[in-house]
Amino acid sequence: VAEEITQVKLVSGECRGREEETGVCEELPSCKPLCERQDCIFQPWSDWYSLRGCIGLCTRHRGILHSNNECGQPCMGAKIETSAHAGCLSPHCIFHPRDCLWSEWSPWSAPQASNVLGQMLRFRRVVEAAKDNGRPCLGYWNETKPNAEPGEVDCVLEGWSEWTVCTVTCGGGTRSRHRRVETHALNGIACEGPLRSTEPCGMGSCGEPSPPIIGEWTEWEGCSGEYPM
Repeated sequence: VAEEITQVKLVSGECRGREEETGVCEELPSCKPLCERQDCIFQPWSDWYSLRGCIGLCTRHRGILHSNNECGQPCMGAKIETSAHAGCLSPHCIFHPRDCLWSEWSPWSAPQASNVLGQMLRFRRVVEAAKDNGRPCLGYWNETKPNAEPGEVDCVLEGWSEWTVCTVTCGGGTRSRHRRVETHALNGIACEGPLRSTEPCGMGSCGEPSPPIIGEWTEWEGCSGEYPM
């Protein structure tokens, strides 16, 4: 309600003061709040359904039933969930572990005359490999063992090598030669004798050193008249 100013003071020919005033109207009802709170509300979760394939996962989802306004609380939480359940795996995806399977050992090989060590061999192979988290094959693929009745083999030495160059030309030195085992003994006679032999050499006297002797000059060569003196 406005009330007119009834008193006006004239000062130096000018009016001072307000022409209108405002106040509360007591007979009017109060106004509603500027924002009425409305929080976000989720929809109920859907049923679980498989993601297909052989990954063994199911998922479910939910949407927003009511969104929040500017003064309400937003929705907190996931809109999609995944989980592993027994029913999420298709029947054709159910694995059956299979362990690795060895074959039977082969018969022992017959000893050969060329095999002086008398070794025999047998082997086996993988018939079925491990599958779907089955246990792998453990153990050896091949086995060896000595012949039950090895033959007797005598040791044999190679021939001597050539003599090395003498360590000196005079005054006494040495030279050597060597040989190796060609065949090792197996229940036979062992090799006898050294594998390296050394003997003296260059036993002649070196004598007094002789003074150097200068020979005669050779013929001149290389000049063809291109560089006259």
